[in-house]
Amino acid sequence: MSMIVKTIEMTIYEPTFNVENDTFEDICPYKPRERNRMTFACRCKAGTEICNRPQYFSHINSSCHKDYIKNYTLFKKEINEEKDYNKKLKYDNEILTRKFNKKEEEENKELKELKELSSKYHKLVGESAKYHHKIQKLNDKFKNILNEMINEE
Repeated sequence: MSMIVKTIEMTIYEPTFNVENDTFEDICPYKPRERNRMTFACRCKAGTEICNRPQYFSHINSSCHKDYIKNYTLFKKEINEEKDYNKKLKYDNEILTRKFNKKEEEENKELKELKELSSKYHKLVGESAKYHHKIQKLNDKFKNILNEMINEE
């Protein structure tokens, strides 16, 4: 026996803002005799699902929903503040990430320069050791020649 599984997409019900009254009002999201309606979830009470017009009108007349609409600005204010705070944190994070990447690039450049300077230094140390060895040989030759000249006299 096969089972049919139906997935229901739920959309959060949001009341609309009336500019003239400076309040939030309920406007029915369903048209009369509409088919394939969306299912809405209202945040006024957990588990509230609205699937059609009669359920919607019944729900908006409940005391819980009326209190929710009356104090909607308080509920929405908290959410908006959190959204703004999250935006600020994302902005700060992006700025810090860019600064970090810039410093990391500078550090990589400096490390590359340090490696180049280190290799040049080691090369110069090797060459100076060769010249120092040659100079010591020449000094020893000159000492021997001077010693021979002094001994001959």
